[in-house]
Amino acid sequence: DANVVHKTGNETVVGDKTFTGNTTMANIKSSSIKTANVTMGLLTLHFQQTAVGVNVYVDGTWSGTFSMSDSYISSGISVPSVISKPQLPVVLNIISNGGIGGVTTNSPFKLEVLIDTDGVIKYRAKTLRDNDTTARNSSIVGADSTFYAVG
Repeated sequence: DANVVHKTGNETVVGDKTFTGNTTMANIKSSSIKTANVTMGLLTLHFQQTAVGVNVYVDGTWSGTFSMSDSYISSGISVPSVISKPQLPVVLNIISNGGIGGVTTNSPFKLEVLIDTDGVIKYRAKTLRDNDTTARNSSIVGADSTFYAVG
């Protein structure tokens, strides 16, 4: 009786197990999975950390001022303290469906969201095609995801 798994009661099962057919579990608990979210305007960055790495999913709408500079702008937001910071910079991209109003020689641009090694979340616009350096207000809607290893 000590070598079988019973239908009821708390037990510890050791070793690899193989199940065939459909498997349904009412609740799965794991102390090694951490989740957290941060928002940048209406853009949400969802973090899920497991033992091997962090999945990041970003979605929503972001409105702000873009310029031609290649410099990243700090959002003032950081990776949540329960989530490990990346060891190398991680970039997520959201592609716009059009250019920026008032710019005559542009095309669809992308919002780059950088999660830097210090945990600070930054952003910049890329692929603008205009020679003046005037800052432009625009909105972008979309999603992207990435994964970075920890350890």
